[in-house]
Formats: sequence, structure tokens, C-alpha cells
Amino acid sequence: MSTVLISFIGRTPKDQDGYRQTVYRFPNGEEHETAYFGWSLAEKRAPDRMVILGTSGSMWEFLVETQNIPEADDTIINLMEACEKHTVTQAQLDSVKPLLNEHCPFELELGLIPAGSEPADLTSTLAVMSEHVNPDDQVILDITHGLRHLPMLALVCAMMLRRLHGIEIQHIYYGQYNPDTKLGTVHDLHSMLHLMDWVQALERFDHDGNYGVFAPLLEKEGIPEDRIRCLSEAAYYERLFNLGSAQAKLNTFMPVLNEPLPGTGALFTEGLKDRLSWAKDKDRGRQQWHQAEFYLKQGDYPRAAIFGCEAFISSLLESGEAVTDHNQRENAEQEFRDGLRGDPARRGDYEELKKIRNSLAHGNRPKKGSQTEKSLKTQQALDSTLKKLFSRLRQQPPKRQSEAS
Repeated sequence: MSTVLISFIGRTPKDQDGYRQTVYRFPNGEEHETAYFGWSLAEKRAPDRMVILGTSGSMWEFLVETQNIPEADDTIINLMEACEKHTVTQAQLDSVKPLLNEHCPFELELGLIPAGSEPADLTSTLAVMSEHVNPDDQVILDITHGLRHLPMLALVCAMMLRRLHGIEIQHIYYGQYNPDTKLGTVHDLHSMLHLMDWVQALERFDHDGNYGVFAPLLEKEGIPEDRIRCLSEAAYYERLFNLGSAQAKLNTFMPVLNEPLPGTGALFTEGLKDRLSWAKDKDRGRQQWHQAEFYLKQGDYPRAAIFGCEAFISSLLESGEAVTDHNQRENAEQEFRDGLRGDPARRGDYEELKKIRNSLAHGNRPKKGSQTEKSLKTQQALDSTLKKLFSRLRQQPPKRQSEAS
């Protein structure tokens, strides 16, 4: 496992005395004066490797000047001329790298990235950054210098590296220059990744309904472990279609959201509360319809159909009948089929929904030429059919035939 510092080098203003020097102040009060913040950061963080990325017009010659390499060397002279003309090539960087490495306490790598901001340029920059890291590396990003769009691109790259290569992003440093004071203040923007983690967790939950995706984030915010565990357990029970136990676990967790979450989580408290709100509903049928429509929206058709069937059966139950009693649910369903309970006009809709559920759950091929076969032929057809069936089955609470007469 190596610590890798990835730094962008741009081109600061230059006069007869050289590139403008800036005093950068770290959070602990320590100050470093330099024209290129990456050098000072490398001195402070002592990485195993440093990757410096820049364009054909970046101030690459500054790296040479600070290492006291004799300018008489043709390689150095050619690089300095190319910097002035903004024509530096990767081959030139490769040729000067051994000279720089002789004077560096860490391994140094130099990479050329495009100056443009078109999609192809951005993709190329991400590819170059990815080439310079290995799985399980610990990465420090320096986004102080370079083109204006690079900080945003670096954030995207940080997310990509974590997801694709299991890389840990330790810090994201930015040396903010104040033209009034002529000083630079060093900020660690690592919390931006935590912010993006919350956004991604919400997206993942909206995709698959797994409450457990919030657990590691809540742990970082200091939420008690026993409360966090409730979310993972709720996800487990919900996967088993055991909404009663899932509801109980969520309601145990919910008081955590009575006040804004600490830290970054405060921005997402209401969003999380809204996504768990179904657990506050005491009507099991409405809970099941909520889940049926949620999974239909996500394209999880087997779960949508199963919850839809169970929701309709729950709506058939009468006062005094337990929604969790298997025998009473079977009896209610049979009486509905016999025309003794519920709305007869809904019988065909329910039977069709159950056929779809059975085909999806068991992989059975529906009867050739049947409506079920037509519904399962394409995703669009199935989605449309389930929406129509759900809408009709929810139109009104079915009643016993004797009560309707």
C-alpha cells in the first residue's frame, strides 16, 4: 500500500524575478512560500510517490529550477523552450523525469493532460489520472493549480478511483490565494466526498430500497450503533416481505431524525425521513401498496407483483381479522374468488395480477396466447399492465357481497 500525491501544475504569473511566490498557510499555522503549492505539500505529507499532471503550457521548468539541475543540460534547455511556446510533449517529460528523480526524496511521475474541457478531453484526463494509481493506494489530491474545471474533474476522479480500484482518498487540498492579502490559505475539501457519498446513498436507496446503504454514513456522523443496526435489519426483513418487523425496526430508528443529523447528514435529514415515512402508516395494506408501487417504479417486477397481490388481500380483511394471520388471509382470498367478499368487478384484475406474479416468481411460462403472455412480452407491456392493475385494484376498498347489496 502506497501513499500517492496527485497534483496539478498550472502556470502562475511570471516577471523578471521568476514565477510569483505565494505564502501558503496550513490549518496548523505552518507557512510555506512557493510558486507551486504541490512541492510544499509533498514536503509536508512525504508521499511514496508524487504524480504531477499538467498541460503543454504548464510551468514544468519550475520543477527543474527548484531542484538545482544544471541548465546546460540539453534536455532541460529543450523543456524550458517548450514551456515558453506551450508545446511540451509527454516524451520531453519522460526524458526529464530521471533527472528530477535523482533529486527527489520520493518517486516522481509526470503526466501530460489536455487543456480543453470537451468531453473527450475530460475523459482523457480521467484516464491519465487512473493510470498513475494502483488498487489499495492511499491518494492525496492537490487541486490548487491548473485549469478552472480541474477541481470539479478531480472530485469526479476521486469518486471513480474509489469505486473502480478500492482506493482511499485521504485528503483533497486546495490552496486558496487571496489577492488582497497575497496569502494562500490551505483547505482540506475531503468533506466534499462525504457529501457525494450521501447523494450516492440516496440514489442507491431509490434504486433498490436497501436502507442499509445509509449505515456507514450515519456511523461517520456519530449515530449510536444500535440505532444504525435497525436500518440493516429493516432491510433484511423487508427483503423477506416481513413488513411488520421492518416497520418496527424503522420506527425504532426514526427518533434519530427528530432533529437534523450532525455534520453533513443535516442536509439529508428530511430526505431520509421522507424515504422511511411509510413505516409511520399503521395500515398494512397501504404499506404494501407503497412497496408495490416503489418496486414497480424501480423495475423490480417480481417484488412489485408480490406486494401488489398481498396488498389487495389485505384490503379484503374485515374488522377483527388479523392482517398477519395466514389462515385468515387465505380465507379472505378464497371468499373473494367465490364472490362472497369484495368487489366482483375486481376479480379478473386480481387473477391476472396473480398469474403475472406466479410467472415472475417461479419462472413459469404463461399459457400461449394468454393476456399474461402478452403482458410479459416486453418491459413496456409489463410495466403498463401492472400500473393499470394496481390502479384498478386500489380504486375502492372491496367489501363483502352481502354488504354491497
